[in-house]
Amino acid sequence: MSFRKLFKRILIGVTLIVALFIATTFTLTYFFKDEIIAFFINESNKHINTPVDVGKIDISVFQHFPMISIDLNQVTVMENHDKNSGTLGKAQLISLSFNPLDLIYRKYNLNGLHIEHAEVNLKIDENGKPNYLIIKKDSTSKKSAFQFENFTANDVKVDYTDLKSDQHIALYIKDAGASLEQQNGMLSIVLNGDLVSDEIRVGKRVFLNNKKVTVDTEFDIDLNAKRYNFKTGDLQIDRGQFEVTGLIDASDKNIDLKFKGVNTSFQTINSLLSSDLSKYLKEYRSRGDVYFSGSVSGKYGNGKTPHTEIFFGANNARFYHPDYKKQIEDVNLKGHFTTGRLDKSSTFRLELKNFSCRLEDRHLEGSLVIGDFDRYHTDLVLNGSFDVNTIALLFPENLVKTAFGTIDVDVHFNGWLKGPDITKTLQADGDITFDNVSFVLTGRRLPFNKINGDLSLRNNDLAISNLRGKVGNSDFRLNGFFKKISNLIITKKGKLKMQADLQSGFIDFDELLRSNFASRDTVGQKKRYELRISPKIDLDFNCNIQKLTFQRFEGRKINGQLLIRDQLAILKNISFDAMGGDIDISGSVSARDENLVETIAEATLENISIDSIFYVFKNFGQTWLVDKNLKGQIYADLNLYMNFNKNLILNSNSLLADINATITNGELNNFEPMMRLSDFVEEKSLANMRFSRMTNQIKIEKRTIYLPQMEIRSNVSNILVSGTHTFDHEIDYHLSVPLKSFLSIMKKHGYNENARNGMNLLLKITGTTKDYEISFDSKAWKENVKKEIFDEKKEWKNLTKPKKEEIPELEEEYFDFDSIDN
Repeated sequence: MSFRKLFKRILIGVTLIVALFIATTFTLTYFFKDEIIAFFINESNKHINTPVDVGKIDISVFQHFPMISIDLNQVTVMENHDKNSGTLGKAQLISLSFNPLDLIYRKYNLNGLHIEHAEVNLKIDENGKPNYLIIKKDSTSKKSAFQFENFTANDVKVDYTDLKSDQHIALYIKDAGASLEQQNGMLSIVLNGDLVSDEIRVGKRVFLNNKKVTVDTEFDIDLNAKRYNFKTGDLQIDRGQFEVTGLIDASDKNIDLKFKGVNTSFQTINSLLSSDLSKYLKEYRSRGDVYFSGSVSGKYGNGKTPHTEIFFGANNARFYHPDYKKQIEDVNLKGHFTTGRLDKSSTFRLELKNFSCRLEDRHLEGSLVIGDFDRYHTDLVLNGSFDVNTIALLFPENLVKTAFGTIDVDVHFNGWLKGPDITKTLQADGDITFDNVSFVLTGRRLPFNKINGDLSLRNNDLAISNLRGKVGNSDFRLNGFFKKISNLIITKKGKLKMQADLQSGFIDFDELLRSNFASRDTVGQKKRYELRISPKIDLDFNCNIQKLTFQRFEGRKINGQLLIRDQLAILKNISFDAMGGDIDISGSVSARDENLVETIAEATLENISIDSIFYVFKNFGQTWLVDKNLKGQIYADLNLYMNFNKNLILNSNSLLADINATITNGELNNFEPMMRLSDFVEEKSLANMRFSRMTNQIKIEKRTIYLPQMEIRSNVSNILVSGTHTFDHEIDYHLSVPLKSFLSIMKKHGYNENARNGMNLLLKITGTTKDYEISFDSKAWKENVKKEIFDEKKEWKNLTKPKKEEIPELEEEYFDFDSIDN
């Protein structure tokens, strides 16, 4: 017989046997279907003490062939509470399988349980009462009828909430299987499968957030003693592998577990951290020998915490971020964490010893000990140097955008980080040296370039020695010290107190104010400034600045003292050269109100070019009298008050000023109102008036400049001027102009003799700077007439008195007699 014929006969035989088995199974199922369902319902009522709603019950031959299964469709199981019971679980399908031969002997021993597309909600309320105790107490006594050899679950969501202990576990079982064997109250389980941990939360800490978990473990459960014994426990979380073995005694609330990492990496360890910590490090990777192991043992529950001890370390390992080329190499350390004798946070202790690493060609070494996790007593030693660019690239989420240069450190820090005794116990000592450090902060436009100098920590005070560099176009050199700098950094309370000498060759204040020293980056916001002074800054600067520019202003040889106290900047005895002369100023700038910058100043001006003042201050926002019309030197004493909004826009209503000013060697050139007076005084040279000296006391209040009467002694005439000029460019000037040929002017313009006050013509200039008129000042004439009548009465009284006769002397050219004859 050929092999082909033999194979064909074997195949036909097997097919007939399978067909006969299926036919027999179908026959038995058909005849025993009602009996099987009745048996299942009867047994369920014996063991389950809560309502169960089943949409449909059926018998399936092929669902778990060769086993027969009872298929429960659209199953809903209620909680065990007596009133207002919620839903414990829902499932689209629950299949319980048993051997077809059991139909013959009528012994329905379940050997399998399968659940598909289900949700299970386990809950413990505030009083510690669970909702999942649905099995009757006598159901596990002796030999249970519900025994099965395997369990499978597919697409099952499990949600566990313990309100009393403030815990929450959310798992998604993608595909898992288990085999169970029960003998004399001992249940042995072999479990393997793929899960997704949505969240494991204990208090506010969240662990294994959205992590893939693969389980392969074998453990025993003593159902009577409620004891769990993990013989083997292999877990894979993401790419990390762990081994867990040990015992959990639920009745005695005692735990004794041991764990260790297998093929450990930095990712493995990070996967165990809570999400609030692991999120900062999740992108980092490691290579080399990274290890950890530990144990958890002792009582738990009722306020007790089991003792935890973890050993970890690295030998010649490398740490890096996959998106950056820089890495920390040759990392060596030994670490140990313990919860201590009392297993409370006050006895927690973390030690990092023999730490060393290499950053490019630089080396760092040190140690760290943290004890008492209630108050965090810390002892840190760090020695070595590092390349700033390497550190910036290793931490992409840092505030530093780019950085270069080298920093050398040799520091020791010791003390409490929390509690009332921080300021008394905190000690920081050591030295930090900057060597050509350059960096740009994220969100800022100006780079810090070529920072060099030394920082020395002594008893929490930071001494600055010759710290120099550039910020954008500006340069600086600092010598001084910060008081209690360590306390401020740790507690974030108190003030940043600094005393220093500031030297600079050049400061571009306009650039600084727009970027680095604004409270936020205001560049691009219509070029608006923003000035704020932090309440935590307490500064005392002695300044020596060779040159400072701000818009059109340029000051040189700036010396004086700058104090900042309680959001108040105080200028003391500031002197500098500007606008061709010397300026001394003292005052204050207050930013205590968030939307208000209040300024008070006293200043003395010496030999300042008046045209430069108008140019620097952009002609004070008007075009009537501009820098091109003026020349001369001003000497003045002024008192000033004004306020701005946070964008340094002046509130003109707030401006108050008293100015005692003298102008020497002055010129008024091509000033239109004065040129129009040429018609009245017959002087073409009014277009270029020159005067040796002019003095007045000017007042500014309520958006108005008040100009008391003053005499301008010029190369043309001696003119009396007074009046007001508002910030809305409304003008009201009064002039007394001497005349040399009154009659000819009277004929030309039609003025009568009343327009004359002696030999002066009384005029006024009113309107706006864009639309004004020059006219006869009748009001001033009337006042002068009254004054003349009063003076005549007084003179008449004097004439009635006996006195020696005097012969008056005639003065020349009060009138132009030639023009009268004509």
